[in-house]
Amino acid sequence: MHGFYLEGAAWEEGRGDDEGNLKDAIKNDLHPMTPVMNAYAIHSDKENWDDMYKCPVYMTGQRGADYVFSANIRIDMDEGPYAVSRWVLAGVALLLSLEN
Repeated sequence: MHGFYLEGAAWEEGRGDDEGNLKDAIKNDLHPMTPVMNAYAIHSDKENWDDMYKCPVYMTGQRGADYVFSANIRIDMDEGPYAVSRWVLAGVALLLSLEN
């Protein structure tokens, strides 16, 4: 999938076989584009969700009635036990369009 914009964060590219993860937003880059993402279905009890942020996906930045689904996005667990709360408090979301 492609064409998603991040709000409230930026994306750090992985190195080699490492996957990327969320990082702090970059000044003056309000809506960075995400890299191409792979989506696949798995049974929920067969995945480890410890290093994932359940990110809401909206059609536009207005967020109200435009909710589409939740996407699990990789985060850096070296940030400590409050890693997920950090992104919730920052209001991180994926947007499908920058139009209002």
